[in-house]
Amino acid sequence: MKSSIAYATAAAFILTMAALWLAGCGGSSDDNSAPENQNTGNKANTGSTGSDILTEFESADGPVDVQVTEKVSGFTAADIEGNRITLSDYKGKVVLLDFWASWCPPCEREVPYMKEVYNKYRKEGFEIIGVSLDTDKDDLRAFLKKNDIKWTQVFTGQGWYTPLVVHYSVGEIPEIWLIGKDGKLITKEARGEYLEPLVKQALKQEVE
Repeated sequence: MKSSIAYATAAAFILTMAALWLAGCGGSSDDNSAPENQNTGNKANTGSTGSDILTEFESADGPVDVQVTEKVSGFTAADIEGNRITLSDYKGKVVLLDFWASWCPPCEREVPYMKEVYNKYRKEGFEIIGVSLDTDKDDLRAFLKKNDIKWTQVFTGQGWYTPLVVHYSVGEIPEIWLIGKDGKLITKEARGEYLEPLVKQALKQEVE
């Protein structure tokens, strides 16, 4: 009887891990403890970046659920080096906003696609901003170096409580937003082999 229960438990665990690998990595209240003074409104503490740059949003409303064809409200945040990142600085470019983590297998599978498209279309006005849900900066740095990832990474060390994740109502990763030159959301599923044609089409967009 005990062996049957053990086998059933092991099988359930394997199926769960397989589902996470094939689908996405979901958030849970158990993943990280909520940081003190967390604010999901206009400003939020960026936690362990070692920077005094606060995450700020153009819209005071939050969390928000941006829909396709809607404009993505801007933000200011700190990257992994403590530098200021502002979405409005990318105005007129096609931007991939990648909510991800180095510990998430489905996120890792997207890296080769993003690297290929980034290297191919960056000179044409395509940029990527990663929003990392990692909690350990050294782990993140090691992953970026190992995989030769060059694009900007927003990092707070707050995991699922990362202000951008909370503000934009991200519940599962990878969630990969493609934002057009006009600042409007094209899709939240710019993944895999579909990424390049989506980017090529977005780069053709004429903006007044």
